Amino acid sequence: MPQTWEKALDSYNYEVRLAEFQDAQMYPGWFKWDTGNGDRARTMEFEKRFRKLAPDHLEAWYEVVFWKLYSSDGAASHRARTVINAIKESGVSAPQLWLLCQRYIDEPNRENFQSFRQNLVTSSAVAVAATFPAFACPEKFPMVDKHVTDWARHNGSHHGNQKPVGTILAEAPDLSGSVTALRDDLMVHRRFVQSWNDWCQFIAELLNQRTNRHWRARDVEMAVFTAQRDGLPLNPLG
Repeated sequence: MPQTWEKALDSYNYEVRLAEFQDAQMYPGWFKWDTGNGDRARTMEFEKRFRKLAPDHLEAWYEVVFWKLYSSDGAASHRARTVINAIKESGVSAPQLWLLCQRYIDEPNRENFQSFRQNLVTSSAVAVAATFPAFACPEKFPMVDKHVTDWARHNGSHHGNQKPVGTILAEAPDLSGSVTALRDDLMVHRRFVQSWNDWCQFIAELLNQRTNRHWRARDVEMAVFTAQRDGLPLNPLG
């Protein structure tokens, strides 16, 4: 029943205080935007703000980095600083980052993702880099991280057998062991990420047919994120 998906999406919230970034004073005029209660509507405004500013301002990318890492158990500023420093050291400009991101959006293959990711992070970790296509093109791209991977690992077999071929949710990797984050240099991780993108697009299409609201791939991910965090059920739609 799609009602469980609607309830999860309506319950979504991810409240972030951008001003808590410890290096905020280094970027006058930035890290001041109010995320409010972080519900879907306010988060969509933050996504829209990014799309408006990202082609010309690296600071817009820095804000999203901190936003993404905000829930890092008190380490958000440290982890965000590491990523931001990597961006600075790469020498990439905002227009170049935007072009690389758009190139991946237009042709979502591994080569284009790597070209984009390598200008953002020094490791093969996927989650931060995957945030930006989801912000830039939420219709087609969900975010992907440990949270939704854990949901998929425990629930994917009930939700992932939709047809046509290409919408099957690949087996999610176990991120509870020595490898605790999705990585682009591991085939099983790459396979899951690609299937997750395709699956979220497919589920969005089903929900668009069965509800009176517009669903994006990003909205499917928001619902899954909330279901995993809050223990809400999501009924299979197949």
